[in-house]
Amino acid sequence: MRNDDEVLFVLVTGGMFFGLGFIFIVGQLYLACFQLKKIIGCLSNSRGVLLRKPLMDDGVFGVFFMLICMGAFFMFPSKSIRCGNLDENDYLSFPRGLLSCIKFLYAAGVGGGVAMFVLFFGGKYMGWIE
Repeated sequence: MRNDDEVLFVLVTGGMFFGLGFIFIVGQLYLACFQLKKIIGCLSNSRGVLLRKPLMDDGVFGVFFMLICMGAFFMFPSKSIRCGNLDENDYLSFPRGLLSCIKFLYAAGVGGGVAMFVLFFGGKYMGWIE
């Protein structure tokens, strides 16, 4: 590192990457441990959930795959409804607090991914990474 601006860049983008990643992982654990049955019950008519439900028997990775798929359904609901993965009535009757929590967690995950790419390409530009 050469000057204070570079140190500040690393601290801000690295802190965002780790902070948002931590929020996403802890949120995923919360959803998997305490809210999964409620989420599955509220999406009982959605084809995308019914197709992926047998994967939950594969253990932790199956549960997290299911949560990531449902997060994608909720982040892009119009496309998911149009493709038939998400039932419109299930989406409209889904609890708003839980929906907001899921959308916040996945927005934090996307933000952490963006911060990771900014840190990587900034490091390449500044010559730290060859």
